[in-house]
Amino acid sequence: MPFGFPALRRRFAGGKDSLRSVFRLFRKTSTPLRRRHRGRARSPNKFFTYYDLRITAQKGVCKNMLLPRGKLIKDEFNPVRMNWLEAIHKLQAGRFSGYLRCWDLHGWGVVLFVGGQLVAVRFISQHEQLTDEEAFARIFARSLSGDTMLCIYRLSKELALHLYGVVCGEVLFAAQQLQLLDIPHLLHTLKHDRFNGCLRVTAAEDVVLIFYEQGSPIGFFHDGGTDLAKDAELSESVAWQPGASVDIIAGQSELAENLPDLMNALDLPGCWQQAVARVAQDR
Repeated sequence: MPFGFPALRRRFAGGKDSLRSVFRLFRKTSTPLRRRHRGRARSPNKFFTYYDLRITAQKGVCKNMLLPRGKLIKDEFNPVRMNWLEAIHKLQAGRFSGYLRCWDLHGWGVVLFVGGQLVAVRFISQHEQLTDEEAFARIFARSLSGDTMLCIYRLSKELALHLYGVVCGEVLFAAQQLQLLDIPHLLHTLKHDRFNGCLRVTAAEDVVLIFYEQGSPIGFFHDGGTDLAKDAELSESVAWQPGASVDIIAGQSELAENLPDLMNALDLPGCWQQAVARVAQDR
């Protein structure tokens, strides 16, 4: 199934304006590179293309799973006294769409909800990438240690579903420097291959997601947004910053009714009680 919603597909797919927005987003990074190699043979060692990058890119889950910030519901706070089970049940009862982001010196985690349904959890550190119960066990343990900070961001249900494809998707190419990419060739390849997923453009702490469906861009997710944006104006400053890079993520194509329900699939009460017991023993 294609990635996304029919309404969004009708709005963006195949539209010249949306593709033009993506070209405008990258134009300052691709033009200087073309001029630099004008009149010379383009050796793969000097002029990287989308396909050339297959040699050096590593597949898997990106260790630096940066996400744009949605509408801030709860600013940075220490969850050491928070009962995670109660918090998750409240978000479920309120049909919350969005994500919880926690981090400390040992790594960071994300817990994603779509319409009150707990659909994904990840914990990423320098040496490991955890999912499901293992991820929750680590998030619970780090939260009870008192060293972790937590933020809660609200999104529209549609955007949260698209974000599910990012959190659970496969990173095909990670941290590719925009100045070394043939951007027009990249966009042509995405369209030719009918790519489903997103491009994640990052620079320092700024990040923007560009979602694709069947090779056509369907919208952008900027910092502070709650739904897909229709143009690239707010994204341009990210792509044009020094050191900007892009991750190419093949997204999941699940429909809302086929999303996992981790509240029923995982033993969260058991994970929580074990984390509480371990902290009590350590004290």
